[in-house]
Amino acid sequence: VAQADVGFRRRSELAKTRLTALPAQELLERQKMFVTSRGGSWKAVQQEKEKQKKGSTLEKTRELLKEGLSLEKVAKKRKFALSTVVGHAEKLLEQGDEFDFSSYTPSPNILSLVKAAVAEHGFEKLSPVKRYLEEAGHRISYDQLRRIRLSVLSQTKPKKKEES
Repeated sequence: VAQADVGFRRRSELAKTRLTALPAQELLERQKMFVTSRGGSWKAVQQEKEKQKKGSTLEKTRELLKEGLSLEKVAKKRKFALSTVVGHAEKLLEQGDEFDFSSYTPSPNILSLVKAAVAEHGFEKLSPVKRYLEEAGHRISYDQLRRIRLSVLSQTKPKKKEES
């Protein structure tokens, strides 16, 4: 297997050298032929390239949040459900982005209960936290709980490492 791998890598490098030497138009024609000969759609390839050029949906949400828009305003501007934007914000925080979601910080009483629930159950799943709060006599929706999680995460997540 290791011997075959060496051969594959050598042939791959040779093919790469030959392909990079081709004129751009000929390379494009070969790419089209390859995609269609394998049952693919060149139109789909072009649409995907356009989509990538425009930026990902997550990136668009990041830009709007960096401008200081609230979750509600981002949802309205993007014509998304608020839960979708909250999901984007959670992913962005996980990636190390910094946002100020302190406006979603609950009262100190609720916050202490949330922290106790998180210490016991973690914050990945909301059901155990919600149940903990309900047992303490507080009714809270999953949407409210997700916003509280954003608040807590935005204040406790390690910051993005500076690229060198």
